[in-house]
Amino acid sequence: MKSTWVKRLVAITVAMALCGCSGTGDRGSGGGSTGLTVASAWQGYCIATFASDYSVVDDFGDTRFTAHSGQQYLMTQYGDDFGTAKAGLIYDTGSGPWGFDVKAMAANVFPFTSNCTYGNNTDYYAVFNDVSVFSDVNLTTKICDLTKGSVQPRGGAPTGYAIAGALTFTGPTTYQVQLGPFSASCGAAASGYVSVPQVQVFGSGTWLVPLVNIIGPGPTR
Repeated sequence: MKSTWVKRLVAITVAMALCGCSGTGDRGSGGGSTGLTVASAWQGYCIATFASDYSVVDDFGDTRFTAHSGQQYLMTQYGDDFGTAKAGLIYDTGSGPWGFDVKAMAANVFPFTSNCTYGNNTDYYAVFNDVSVFSDVNLTTKICDLTKGSVQPRGGAPTGYAIAGALTFTGPTTYQVQLGPFSASCGAAASGYVSVPQVQVFGSGTWLVPLVNIIGPGPTR
């Protein structure tokens, strides 16, 4: 039993640091989530509005929080993913974007409605918190500041992030981020380094990188 528990704890902790995912958290509904709506700045992008309560669970089957009927969430994905119907959503914590997946109940049928059409959306890269970007892992030479609410069409530019430097379990952590379409605002740099504070999400410490992919309505067919 002890060995299994240790392996589980290590898996959770590493996932938190590398992926921006939280460890085990509160059971039941997420704190302050009742009546959740998407901020006006994001209303032009793809939004999921839940038609019924939906329990969001982690890889171990534990409930992280409950998305309640009528709540709205910004979307990061809505379409086929290697033969699997997939929807990716964002819980905007106020401290950064916390992403989660929603499983289809049947073929392309989800427990929410959306202003976007399944399989027809446009990719964007968005900034959820004001952040300074540096050219070096020691964060000594700043190359740009990105402002919360900034959004650019992603196009074919690479996006994403990875932990940089030493692995830490408390306090701020440095990440290398792909700047994608924000490269032009950052001296044409393809990537940079940012400091991400540790925050509490559903009772667990985690790191929420402020740059994330979102989607908007696709072209009219």
